[in-house]
Amino acid sequence: MMNDIISKENLVYKKPDLMNEVPMHYCPGCSHGVVHKLVAEVIEEMGMTDKTVGVSPVGCAVFAYRYLDIDWQEAAHGRAPAVATAIKRLWPDRLVFTYQGDGDLACIGTCETIHALNRGENITIIFINNAIYGMTGGQMAPTTLIGQKTATCPYGRTPELHGYPLNVTELASHLEGTCYVTRQSVETVGSIVKAKKAIRKAFEASMAGKGSSLVEIVSTCNSGWKLSPVKANGRETEFDTALADFEAVAVVQMEYDFRMFAAQFLCIFHSTLCHVAQQCLVGIVAGTFRYLEDNRRAEFGRSLDDGLQLLHVVEIECRNGITAVDGALEHLTGVDKT
Repeated sequence: MMNDIISKENLVYKKPDLMNEVPMHYCPGCSHGVVHKLVAEVIEEMGMTDKTVGVSPVGCAVFAYRYLDIDWQEAAHGRAPAVATAIKRLWPDRLVFTYQGDGDLACIGTCETIHALNRGENITIIFINNAIYGMTGGQMAPTTLIGQKTATCPYGRTPELHGYPLNVTELASHLEGTCYVTRQSVETVGSIVKAKKAIRKAFEASMAGKGSSLVEIVSTCNSGWKLSPVKANGRETEFDTALADFEAVAVVQMEYDFRMFAAQFLCIFHSTLCHVAQQCLVGIVAGTFRYLEDNRRAEFGRSLDDGLQLLHVVEIECRNGITAVDGALEHLTGVDKT
């Protein structure tokens, strides 16, 4: 009877085969266990079990190699992207990823992280951001949000005294070498499903040689936050919302910078562009705006027809010669930066 119940056709869910049978060292309610499971599932589904190398950090996830039955390399504090770079260059057919917390990545390893992403190394960085130093007692981290209380800022983080949070995902989105940058969370079933899809997309981009990928996962630290697991999970939703709001502001800033560049480009060729050339250039500008809105680098190349269909986005009417360029310049230079 028992064998009939657990037969393959009746199986709804099981622990990933890559997950080892070891005692869990993470605190109850910690998000690390959920993300470990997602990483294991994606590797299995991609058929990369024997061709994956993970780089574990210093911090709460220092024992990540105990949980997933793949090849691992331990890195010095913050140096995981540098180690992953060497591994990927030596074994380009391997799926190489780092698994790092915000203290390891955004403080100790800021240099290694930025330069690896900017070089476009074909690796994936999984960034677990709980906005605090969890392992060492709940101190303020570079990612601690304004007003958030920690052991070293008991009255809350203030810009005047502690500076502003370092928003790594927004920073990475501006780098030329990144092909996929996203922020996810794992506090609900729906968010867990989305996070798994993001991890797979990043892994596939790395294996396709498209460049660097960064998957930030907003996580809990109920021990450091001094909250129960249930309350910490609710607070994660608040953190995710606050970070998402900042991301929207960053996208506006990036769009403004590209519009100013496009305006300068139009000025240079203002006197020599013929009507057909103007149509082509405006199509490219419109395609650039679509690229900024989608925040994707992989699909930048777009056809002229696609670009012309997007003209309504930038409100440019390319009716004839110089009139079209003048209209474009007026729109491009009149963007409100604030």
